[in-house]
Amino acid sequence: MIGKALCNFGQHRLIQLLAVLMSVFLVSALCGQTRTAHADAANNFVLNKVVFGANDQIILDLGVLTRDRSDIFLVTSNIFLVPTGMLAPGAFLPDLDPTGIPNVIQAMGGGGFIDETIGFTVPAGTVSGGSWDIVEDANQNNIYDGPADSVFVQAFTVNI
Repeated sequence: MIGKALCNFGQHRLIQLLAVLMSVFLVSALCGQTRTAHADAANNFVLNKVVFGANDQIILDLGVLTRDRSDIFLVTSNIFLVPTGMLAPGAFLPDLDPTGIPNVIQAMGGGGFIDETIGFTVPAGTVSGGSWDIVEDANQNNIYDGPADSVFVQAFTVNI
């Protein structure tokens, strides 16, 4: 009896895993092929909303990452939040996380991903009032390299 229950539990977990993997590949297929870097990343990301208030969670609901030369099987990028107008070529990309660890998104297949939290607004979080850009650092060097990285200019606003 216990062996049969464990077998059913294992089959249920396998079905859940396959469903998640199929969802990720479906998102990649629906969003198109993996993208090359470009100045305007507005077509690469969909946010949970565009105007945030106090203590809001900022989520990339859907997106496609830019493939870098070093990406072979998985597409990986660092994601930074930068106040609009503060980005310059060659600039160091500071992370808002007090630990200094950037948001890292890793995607399968064509680079598609879903539901990635990229920040929290003040007072509980570190994203303050104003207009914000989202920078995808495809080569993960924490520097804005114009042609290698993508920017979603004025991606969202925080009103506190």
